[in-house]
Amino acid sequence: MSARLTVLLFLSLCIASPLQARDRGQVPEAYGRTFIRADAVQTLQIPPLQSAPEGAAFLQRVQQQEWLGGPYGAGLSQSLLDAANYFQGRGDSAQAVALLKRSIHLTRINNGLYSTLQLPLLKSLLKNHINFGDLEAASEIQSWIFHLQQENYQQDDAAYIQAAIEYATWQRKLWILKPDPEDPDRLYRVWQLLDQLVPPEEAEPLSVTDLQSLVYARLQLLYLVSVANFGLDAETDMMLGRSYARQQAQPNVARSQMQHLKKAAFSRGVALLESLLERLDNSPDYLARAEAQRQLGDWQLWFSHKSRAITHYTEAWRALDADASGQLRQAWFGQPTELPAGEVLYAGAAPQADLQQATRLTASFSVSARGRPREIEILLTDEEEQSGRYRLIRLLKKTRFRPRMEAGELVKTAHVQREYELLL
Repeated sequence: MSARLTVLLFLSLCIASPLQARDRGQVPEAYGRTFIRADAVQTLQIPPLQSAPEGAAFLQRVQQQEWLGGPYGAGLSQSLLDAANYFQGRGDSAQAVALLKRSIHLTRINNGLYSTLQLPLLKSLLKNHINFGDLEAASEIQSWIFHLQQENYQQDDAAYIQAAIEYATWQRKLWILKPDPEDPDRLYRVWQLLDQLVPPEEAEPLSVTDLQSLVYARLQLLYLVSVANFGLDAETDMMLGRSYARQQAQPNVARSQMQHLKKAAFSRGVALLESLLERLDNSPDYLARAEAQRQLGDWQLWFSHKSRAITHYTEAWRALDADASGQLRQAWFGQPTELPAGEVLYAGAAPQADLQQATRLTASFSVSARGRPREIEILLTDEEEQSGRYRLIRLLKKTRFRPRMEAGELVKTAHVQREYELLL
């Protein structure tokens, strides 16, 4: 082999390998974190501050309860809650929070520090903080809610599993809003929490319902981990010569673990969904089987394994033969769907209201049978939207779509028109 041919082969490998790695090893655009469909954005229903003509009557009932039963009377907590709900409905958040805190305090005194009677009060307080964008206060309340549930539920209880999933969902959304690549400890703890809910092989297995909930919660976290930034891994750090400049700093275990999980995210997700499908193999619940196949198809397609994705989408379509109405096929496969589906990487409108400003644009495009957007055009109504136009085109080009299906076959969809919000 001539020296020239050797050099050419070497250069072709250097060029081709990165392209293949980018296609197979990297996930596409994180739909939901960078842009979102306008019809998926929830509008906050926060009432404006209004006069409270019945406020005096509610406060008088609180005072009457104090006179009848004393400052720690059994009925006082409910009167405080009723008053709090009234003021919250009138937009008086400060008064509502004060009354809720007092009601929670009384419940703890009368029923114990870890009484579950606090839970509806705490959840009302949590909703109040979220609606008004106080993420720090909301995070403290959410942590205390989960702590209460840990004190009252056994780890293998369905109630505990649901509580853990709710806590993990909150932490996932909080990370989307406030990521900390250098210290991903809270995300690492959440992954461990969900991981520990899986019983060992010799123990009694979870119910199918609990297993489904847990698998999909872990999958949602893997979607986030696969696009999150956890800084440079140890190998890259050493190659750049930065380890010595840190004067032998202690390694960040959580960061290393999350970097490892990120590298293994695809295989972990496949293993989770395949284990669920194995459990559902003889189940009469066709909807559960179809959903697991669809989820696995989405996961495979998001990581560019198109042929495998087609197999799972086809299996999902077949499983829905039992749905005589055809509504599920229409909902899942009637139109192309941005991935990850279900706004997994969108933190929700409530906490984002004060933290992000959105630009709304309308896009027209087609989606190929393999989930690729083509012929993208942005319909502008204002010249000032030009910068957003170029950004949305770039984002859509890197987005995967679950393709439309007809008669069990993936097909191209022309003339898709959707309104999107660009998130800062």
